[in-house]
Amino acid sequence: MIKNFKVSNDIFLIKVIPVKEHENFLYELLKNREKKLSISHERLPSFYQHKKFLRSYPYRHWFIIKKGSILLGATYITKNNCVAIHLLKNNKGLIIKIISFIIRTFKPLKELPSIRRKEFIMNIASNNRLYAEILKQLGGKKVQETFTLKQTN
Repeated sequence: MIKNFKVSNDIFLIKVIPVKEHENFLYELLKNREKKLSISHERLPSFYQHKKFLRSYPYRHWFIIKKGSILLGATYITKNNCVAIHLLKNNKGLIIKIISFIIRTFKPLKELPSIRRKEFIMNIASNNRLYAEILKQLGGKKVQETFTLKQTN
C-alpha cells in the first residue's frame, strides 16, 4: 500500500483519495491548466465526470504536491511508466525536485515490447519549453513525437 512521501523538509506527496478536498483541488488544477499545454483533453469535463474519473483511480500512483498546508499541484505515474506533473504555478526548482524524487523512489514497471518502455517517460506539449529544458537538464532524451489525426467523414 502506497503512503505519503516526504520529498524535502517542506514538500510532501499526499496520496490522492476520493475525499472532497482532493476532488475540489484536482478540479481547480484541471480548470487552471493552460489550454496550449494540455495534451490530455480539449474540453473541461464536468465536476461529476471528474469525480467519477478520480474514483476510478486510473493511475499506478497519484499524489497531491503539498508545501505546509498549501496544495501546489499533482503528480502521477501511469501503468505505462509515464510521469506527469501539473502545478498551479510553474516552479522550475519544484519540478526538478519532484521528477528527481520519483526517479529515486519508484521503479518503472517491467518493459512490455510495443506497449511500455523499461524506463519512465514524460509526455509534454510540443510548446512546453520549460519542461523540455528541465528534462534535458536531468538527462532525459527525446524518443518520439506524437501527432493527432482527425477523422474525416
